[in-house]
Amino acid sequence: MAPKILKDEKDIEKIQPYLDKLNETIDTKGINNIALTGGYGSGKSTIIGTFKELNPQ
Repeated sequence: MAPKILKDEKDIEKIQPYLDKLNETIDTKGINNIALTGGYGSGKSTIIGTFKELNPQ
């Protein structure tokens, strides 16, 4: 199963809480590591790929 980058607004809405938490965590001083856990095919790589696409900085 290949990771996807979500483009559709409805699809992005479904993972928005995860994207928001990633943004919040990255902006927090003192946090050096972030773990995103889940089973095979649960969407971890899709969340990361979509996050990177929406936040190119």
